Amino acid sequence: MEEIGLIENLRIEEGKSVSFRFKDQQIRTWLRDVGSVLELYVYRDCLMTRRFDDLISSAVVDWRAGQGHDAVTNELDVMATRGVIPIFVSCKTCDVKTEALNELAILRDRFGGKGSRAIIAPSGLATKSRAPMRRRAEQLGIEVVEWDDLRMDRLVSRLRNTPMR
Repeated sequence: MEEIGLIENLRIEEGKSVSFRFKDQQIRTWLRDVGSVLELYVYRDCLMTRRFDDLISSAVVDWRAGQGHDAVTNELDVMATRGVIPIFVSCKTCDVKTEALNELAILRDRFGGKGSRAIIAPSGLATKSRAPMRRRAEQLGIEVVEWDDLRMDRLVSRLRNTPMR
C-alpha cells in the first residue's frame, strides 16, 4: 500500500508494532470499510490483467437521468470494458440475496449487450450455505468469485484467459 501511495510513513517494529498514516481522509475511509477493501481487491485484479481499455469503481447507473426524487439508480462496484464489451462486478459483504443477483443480471442485459459479463464477489470464505446462491447465479449467467479466488489471484487468471468477443 505504501508503494502505490495509499499509506505513508510505514514503520514496522518486528513483533512489536506497525504504524503508518493514510494518504488522505478518503483513503482512510475506503481502507477502514470492508466493502471498499473488497472493491479495491477486484479493481486491482482487473488492473493487473492489463486487458481493459477502461476501468472504474463505484459506477452509478441512473435509469431516469436524474429526475429528482423519482430518480432510480444502481451502483456497480467495478466496471471494466474492453472495446465495447463490459464486465459488471458487484461486491457483497453480506449474504447475496436473489434480488442482488437479479439486479446484476438486469444491468448486464440492459446495458451490456452481447458478450458482456456479470460477476458477483461475496466476501468471506466459500461455504456450503452459498450453494443456492451459486445455483441461482449460474441460472442467470453470473460468475461467482469467492474470497479465495481474490486472495490467490485466480480472478486475474480468469479475466486474462476468458475470451472477450
